[in-house]
Amino acid sequence: MSNPIDDVQRLIDEYLASHHDVTILEAGCGSMSKVNFGVNARTVGIDISEQQLRRNTELDEKILGDLHTYPLPQKNFDIIICWDVLEHLEGPRQVLRNFFEACKPGGLIILAFPNLYSFKGVITKLTPHRVHVWYYKYLLGVKDAGTKDTCPFPTPFRLAIAHTKIKKLAEQHHVAVEFFSFRESGDMRFLRQSYFVLNTLFNFVSVFSRALTLGMLDAINSDCVMVLRRNP
Repeated sequence: MSNPIDDVQRLIDEYLASHHDVTILEAGCGSMSKVNFGVNARTVGIDISEQQLRRNTELDEKILGDLHTYPLPQKNFDIIICWDVLEHLEGPRQVLRNFFEACKPGGLIILAFPNLYSFKGVITKLTPHRVHVWYYKYLLGVKDAGTKDTCPFPTPFRLAIAHTKIKKLAEQHHVAVEFFSFRESGDMRFLRQSYFVLNTLFNFVSVFSRALTLGMLDAINSDCVMVLRRNP
């Protein structure tokens, strides 16, 4: 089975190979880029955190702004990438609609976000932020978790970011799904590899939950990757 991140990179490489003067928007870019865009693309990053922007050394242009309110120029970007950001937004539907308008016809919109219909997704949705901080600090070993501009960040996890709802919203705006895949997040993989008891528990919950929910709830595939293409 192929790695979905490799599949996304392949689509990006194919686009870059067939287009010139490519402009890329990293929405909620944070302190580092998530995929390789090569050296010929111009990369613009927008983030609400000045500290995160300052630490990002891979951007050609930095915008300090809120994705909810910043007026993105229409039909301006060849590729828009939003990686592990949607779950932190209060109004993800509006932000996605802005992406659709800001993307050039034929351009790509790359989204990575949690799988709402996963064990991790349900737990994240139902638990308060302090539980997320405890998880990062004591299970993942992030000493400054929740402080000093360090993850985890508040996670409203609106129902609008369910992959089924994003697909439907895209269709309403004449944006096609080019690629979609579930995947296991890095922190889930770390936990399963580091703690034998947790790995056994996840495997048991995976079988039980899928059987109980007719395959709807997934304990292992905690995240989604989606590539959308705006119709020419």
